[in-house]
Amino acid sequence: MAIKTIRHRTKTQCLAALLLLIGCATDSVVTDTWPNGNIQRQATVLDGDTVHLELFDEEGRLTKVSNWEKGQPHGTWKAFYPDGTQWSEHHYVRGVQVGEYRTWHPNGQPFIEGQYDSIGEPVGTWTFVDEQGIRIKEVPGTSIHN
Repeated sequence: MAIKTIRHRTKTQCLAALLLLIGCATDSVVTDTWPNGNIQRQATVLDGDTVHLELFDEEGRLTKVSNWEKGQPHGTWKAFYPDGTQWSEHHYVRGVQVGEYRTWHPNGQPFIEGQYDSIGEPVGTWTFVDEQGIRIKEVPGTSIHN
């Protein structure tokens, strides 16, 4: 009889520990509103760390989407014109801007296209295009932040 009781307690303790571990990853959505009641900001928070943020203008239109990890930009970031057309898209890895960088004109035509390397330096050829889709110029990535 005593052995069964000990096994039961051990299983119960293991189950309680497992449930505690599973329950440790808590997430919530925090919402701020404009005075008119529309959503201004909506943040997904995981274990106290904001991991996803959406910003809205006073009319309730989505303006920016960003992703975070441990307080640093991480993942895809997007921005939008008031009509919902995408304005920009770029990517971060633990606070460093990497990979493709793109912006668009309000009519949806590409505006700027370029690339960042793994340490956040602009590389390759960056292309600038007007609203009619005509290439304005191309410049080396090394000249982008100068």
